Amino acid sequence: MRRTVRISHIAAFLFGAMFVVSAQGPPDSYNPYAFRAADDTASPRIARLRRDIQNNGATAVEQFWDEVKQNTAPLIEAIPGDPRHSWITFVWRGSASAENVVITDGVSIGVGGADPLNSQMVRIADTDVWYRTYDVRNDGRFTYALSENDPLTLFTDPNRKSNSKPDPLNPHRFATGQTYVELRNAPPQPWVTPRPPAMSGKVENTTVGGRNVRVYTPPGFRQGETYPLVVLMGGVPYMNFVSVPVVLDNLIAEKLIPAVVAVGVGGSQEDLTCSPEYARFLARELVPWMRKTYHATSIPSQTVIGGSSLGGLASTFAAVEHPDVFGKVLTQSGSYWWNRVYGSRAEGDNNSDGEWLTRQIADRPKVSVQFFMEVGRMEGFEVQVEPNRRMRDALIAKGYAVQYQEFNGNHNYINWRGSFGDGLVALLRK
Repeated sequence: MRRTVRISHIAAFLFGAMFVVSAQGPPDSYNPYAFRAADDTASPRIARLRRDIQNNGATAVEQFWDEVKQNTAPLIEAIPGDPRHSWITFVWRGSASAENVVITDGVSIGVGGADPLNSQMVRIADTDVWYRTYDVRNDGRFTYALSENDPLTLFTDPNRKSNSKPDPLNPHRFATGQTYVELRNAPPQPWVTPRPPAMSGKVENTTVGGRNVRVYTPPGFRQGETYPLVVLMGGVPYMNFVSVPVVLDNLIAEKLIPAVVAVGVGGSQEDLTCSPEYARFLARELVPWMRKTYHATSIPSQTVIGGSSLGGLASTFAAVEHPDVFGKVLTQSGSYWWNRVYGSRAEGDNNSDGEWLTRQIADRPKVSVQFFMEVGRMEGFEVQVEPNRRMRDALIAKGYAVQYQEFNGNHNYINWRGSFGDGLVALLRK
């Protein structure tokens, strides 16, 4: 059974969510497929368990769970003849009342989309073993959760009551508390390891225009110097979970970027969805305050604005609205699907105002702004990957300089914290 997912659900779902949904599109011609569903019989370990159950019954099941506890979950197994991919098998020890188990987030959402019916696990008859296998390229990194007796309402339903929990058999926890998978060829993240305090910058919390902001100053910050500026949407969560101060400390110490000052600022959904008032606050109030208080530059080509998800959308809008202030944009999984008139039409109606900002880019005169863009393959082909590609194409067609990349992961800080440094180096290389 497969249900139709209407894109109009997405606006309520994306804001504040940890993943985005839709089905995966076709693989790139220059790269092997990023992920796909695997047959229920693909996992050698599950196949062996089935044979062992026939011979030893419940004893085989207990031995299996003991092995999983020792080796951790999910099961990651080599695919014979295919060194680029691995089988990943999620397992769950169901309760006596378990009627279904759903995998939420990560590769399951990339494959199955917004409908949890497409991400259900299989139970081995007369046991408490539930499992599901995927075929994933070995550069994958993603978070996930498991939901026993899931309500089976769409992940995009704003009234959904999820039973999702971190995988109790997986000890790998991200700072958000989510369990994650990191395959052997996942891109390295060398800039998220903290340096000694003497080599670390300072972070201060304050307010500007009634908004909470977090300001980073580099090691050796001096009042008499002028510094390039990084303005980041998302405020405290983005600064914390992307490890912005740590990444900046490392990039500066390695002389990959100049010493910079940075400010993280929060915003409501209304602020981040192409609000002229919010863009004006950033350009005409926050940046001048940073110039006056922390000696930030007044040169647009040394001023970066960035963020993830709706923060990427807001950053792009602010830059094209105020190119005299923001000369560079760092957008991570930008929500370019956004529709200015969302909610004003009935579900399922054809709405010509979708991807509003992309059409604005195509219609407006080019301004002097440079872009770094990225998006995750597991975020959803129709909802996230295609809109990001169309934004990229619109920018390039207009003559903008764009560096674009796609990672094999989901809509999550665990990916953005690694590539945030890539974006800064691309835009501010010393």
